Amino acid sequence: MKNFPTAFRIYNEIDRNYRYGLTLTQIVERTHPTFDITEYRKDGHRALIRETLVKTGFVDEIKSDKKTYKYVPTKKRVSIINKMLRRVA
Repeated sequence: MKNFPTAFRIYNEIDRNYRYGLTLTQIVERTHPTFDITEYRKDGHRALIRETLVKTGFVDEIKSDKKTYKYVPTKKRVSIINKMLRRVA
């Protein structure tokens, strides 16, 4: 898939909108504008966010509706995030 966003790019977008959080659709629209949401599923983006950001503790996954999750940063230090994301990604 062309222009797939890195974990650090996704984290930066979530961090910019830290007050309200972002849904998966909003993250995909902002970090991967060439992605066709109607044709493909967003499972690759969801897996990247969960494995690199949620499991390492940099982003919290908050359930806002029955099916919708919002992603909010936990505000750990940026230098630690840079080191961890270089190892994972």
